[in-house]
Amino acid sequence: MSKTCDLNQIHIKVDPPLTRGCKKRKRSNSLESATDRRASVANGHGSKNLNSPDYERSYNYKDSSIAFVSDDKVTSSPSTIQQSSPPLHLNRTASAVIANHIQPNLEQIEKSRAASTLWKLLCFLDVANVPEFMLMRGKESQKIWGPSGEVQEIRVNQIGLDDDVLWLLSDDLRIREAIERLEATSLITSEPGAYNRGTLILDTATQAQLIDCMDDPSKWRLQALILVCHTFPMHPYVEPLYGQLGRLQISHIQHIANHYRILEASLSRPIKLKVAEVLLAASYFLDISWKLEALTTVRAIIINEPPGYLHVWKKLRECTLTGLEIKSQIDESALWPVIHEQLDARSNALYGQLMLAYATHQIRHEKLSHASDVLNSFYPLNNDHPSTMELLILKKMEVTRGKIDRYQGNFEHARTRLTPPSDEDAKLDGVRGRHRISHLAGVLCELGESRKAEKLLRQEIGIMEKMNSQYISSGRCLQLSLAEALLEQGMLEEAEKIYLKLKQIIENCSSDFNIVLGIQNLRLWTGLARVSHCARRWSEAVTDWEKALSVSEDCNWKAGFIEMVICYSISHAKSELGELKDVKANIAKADDICRRKGRQFWLTGLGTHWLDFVWASLGHKPI
Repeated sequence: MSKTCDLNQIHIKVDPPLTRGCKKRKRSNSLESATDRRASVANGHGSKNLNSPDYERSYNYKDSSIAFVSDDKVTSSPSTIQQSSPPLHLNRTASAVIANHIQPNLEQIEKSRAASTLWKLLCFLDVANVPEFMLMRGKESQKIWGPSGEVQEIRVNQIGLDDDVLWLLSDDLRIREAIERLEATSLITSEPGAYNRGTLILDTATQAQLIDCMDDPSKWRLQALILVCHTFPMHPYVEPLYGQLGRLQISHIQHIANHYRILEASLSRPIKLKVAEVLLAASYFLDISWKLEALTTVRAIIINEPPGYLHVWKKLRECTLTGLEIKSQIDESALWPVIHEQLDARSNALYGQLMLAYATHQIRHEKLSHASDVLNSFYPLNNDHPSTMELLILKKMEVTRGKIDRYQGNFEHARTRLTPPSDEDAKLDGVRGRHRISHLAGVLCELGESRKAEKLLRQEIGIMEKMNSQYISSGRCLQLSLAEALLEQGMLEEAEKIYLKLKQIIENCSSDFNIVLGIQNLRLWTGLARVSHCARRWSEAVTDWEKALSVSEDCNWKAGFIEMVICYSISHAKSELGELKDVKANIAKADDICRRKGRQFWLTGLGTHWLDFVWASLGHKPI
């Protein structure tokens, strides 16, 4: 039963809703004329600040299975209750709403076991967005990686949920009945949501009032924490809807991170470790500030734990995030945490992922041979019978070897590595699978098979469009590759439309700028410059090439091959305009880089037929 509330003694203060937005990067005044024309081309296409997930996952800590049931009793202190139910202030209308709807109906709701359980649970979720399907998923087993490197299932009755919560979650009709009862009393509202289910909404003022009426808010805070941890997807290989579910539930992970800080002193070790691994899984979503915040909490949880797979996973995420920084340098000797005893297949696979992250970092610094050596240093614990998780890492490494072949100009070898021999071998996680397709499309364009590349890309982009995820990072990569394939076929107008849509998206992501976004921005501007160049819009081409040069410097690639190609291209465009000043100096600068760097193949077509085209147009080829 809930305790009796004197509404006249409660003052409610409603916080203003949070606003989310991304800072746009300033564009130079020289782009204004091109912007006006291009705005009409891209008219009607909005932009969103979306972030891509990568992935990784596991479950048992070291060799023991994590069970959530704890003998520790969760108690609530006055300070805890103060945090969960801050002083609130309502105007007269709002006070009347609470008086009319909460107090008269709460006792009636309490007569229904299902409705009584649901409202207490809802109070500690993200009340502005509770997907009904998340509640429906509560009864399902959570799929995770076990210590053997194979998929393992954790049943809902193993995780420490209250009997009333287990009873509620065990029946979808029971959940629906509870929702309808709460809607009938106007405690909650619902809107259409994902997967043909509703999204439940609880007013924040009502939430605070309900929490104040609870006998034991700490109990229900813990129940919400356990439920969210159990329903969050842990790895794309074991959860096909990983990306979609993760993006829909990530706000609830942020909520339970706050719950963890409030309950920390009273939580058992198994629950703390579960929170750590869920935060690691969630650190692939949202912006860099959230990722770092999640890792800070993980670091505090496991600091006194013996070496285990959580330490390796944390190190992997730290290495990956460091590698995203534009001018980052990763010390190879600092990569390896101490975990030499009782290494299991899961930890070994995470080591492989750590090596892969380091190899990717080396590729971005043009150290292709060293990256290849790093990849070759990984072996499964049992070469004859590698675990599924280790096999997945080996497939990802093969994709990275294909990237290295591509960047070295070995396009036929790259095609072989990037084309899986069977459908089963093509089943990487969504992010890596899309990266493989993007690089394969680039290789096909280099080999003169741009139509085949276009077909491959449109198929995958079509799948992402159905999930409304075409503008996450891996989706942007595919669309840039599609624009490049169209450009190779001379389909300038269609390529430009794609570039301009992506320009809006990337500008809105600039507050979370990193090397991946920087490379996408560079592909975007070199693509727009090539479109303008081929369309003989010479002034616009010069402006676009200069913007591309600025972006390459933002990526810390000054005086490199990209700058060489841009200098040649600007020289040709200016020659067509009759602006011969600085043309000879630009060509001399490009010739100097060419003698030091030679041909390189970082961007589709730029180091092959585009460079040949510009040289031929200038009537100049460096010796």
